[in-house]
Amino acid sequence: EEAMKVFPAGDLRIHFTKHDVMDRDAWTRVADEIEKKFGLLQVLVNNAGVGLQAPASTGTLKDWEWGLGVNLWGPIYGVATYVPRMLAGKQGSQIVTTTSTSGILPGSGAGIYTVAKIAAVGLMEELRHELRETNIGTTAFIPGLTATNIGRSEDHRPAALKNDGPPAVAPGA
Repeated sequence: EEAMKVFPAGDLRIHFTKHDVMDRDAWTRVADEIEKKFGLLQVLVNNAGVGLQAPASTGTLKDWEWGLGVNLWGPIYGVATYVPRMLAGKQGSQIVTTTSTSGILPGSGAGIYTVAKIAAVGLMEELRHELRETNIGTTAFIPGLTATNIGRSEDHRPAALKNDGPPAVAPGA
């Protein structure tokens, strides 16, 4: 909704949909919706992310489920949904997954986030290799500190994945 404010109202080139990247079945629904409005998708940008600060050593299972659910399973669901469609479309296509410098430089203290981002980089690198002879290119976009609202991630944590107690801290912190 925030982003829509910068686009002209009623612009037919713009289509808004609310999409929970952790909802595996929603990926197909959204893909069908996009194809109905615009035709085959040629560029997938896996950009959803949560800035979970929980350490790997003390984070709760709910932290792991949420952090990996958005930051890793989201891109996996995107790939599983769109690679077959892109291959069938036989057009030049690209998959871009936003990762993080944490995906190549661990040690930030945000262990669960780091694990997810390292895995997301690995996903894109493996796809680059596997899809090298196809019509699909891949990109692991690895930004550093960027002005986004990722710091407000906890405001959007699903109720079922909220912790009962205070946030986890690393041993010795």
